[in-house]
Amino acid sequence: MTRLRICLIGKYPPIEGGVSVQTYWLCRALAARGHEVNVVTNSNQVESDYRMADPWDSLMSDNGGVNVHDVTPFADASRWYIPQGRPDVTRLAGVAASVIRDHGADVVLSWYLEPYAVAGSLVSSWLGIPHIVRHAGSDLFDLASDPELGTAYRELFRASDLVVSATPQIYGLGLEPGRVGMPRTMLPDVWRTANTPLDLDALIAACHAAGLPTIAPAGGRDPSVPLIGMYGKLGGRKGARELVAAAAALNRRRRVQVALVGVPVALMGELSSLAAAYRREISAVVPC
Repeated sequence: MTRLRICLIGKYPPIEGGVSVQTYWLCRALAARGHEVNVVTNSNQVESDYRMADPWDSLMSDNGGVNVHDVTPFADASRWYIPQGRPDVTRLAGVAASVIRDHGADVVLSWYLEPYAVAGSLVSSWLGIPHIVRHAGSDLFDLASDPELGTAYRELFRASDLVVSATPQIYGLGLEPGRVGMPRTMLPDVWRTANTPLDLDALIAACHAAGLPTIAPAGGRDPSVPLIGMYGKLGGRKGARELVAAAAALNRRRRVQVALVGVPVALMGELSSLAAAYRREISAVVPC
């Protein structure tokens, strides 16, 4: 196996959400296979509503041989410019270029279009290094629907060496089939059934100790029925309501319960009404 030097620019813990968790486990897996992985991220600038809180921070504190380079927040008032803005793309690209010059890189991998893939495209063009882009859902279908952003993203895709995508809509951007790769499923060992299941009661207790609210419907957890855990940034389009409704339909034949874990504190009020409506199905709602 050829040992690669990989520079990944993207979301990373303590940013919460599916992309951040996937990049974390991908980087660990690549490092475990002997590749050198350097991550460039702005994770220390994430808003509090979307930041992993203890005990999640402690769970993600082991980088598994991955080198993480966090961009310094842009807070020097003497360097502000008019009209004001946050130069996130430029700072990510600058740090990535410095990291590559110090450590080397055979490929730049960027995950999520804004600001990471834009920064990756810049670094790739500056240093002549192949660029692999992976998008998510909200960037391709929401951000890219803006005409001005969409134009930039189409140019970014066309300039890249490979686009990792599972949606056929990507071909509408004029990419040749040979430049589009399907993502491969990887299940980290920590998620396999042979491991100890998440202790939901201990997690709830830790949240209470940290002053974080939780929701436990009156029905509570029934240890005699299977428990389905939904993890991540749960919002209106993440499928939480659909999962709970499916559990209610299934309960006519075989009872199951659902635990919603990783909810931004700002959404706890919205999900309290859902928990009230599905008392038998929802065992707990726990913030991230």
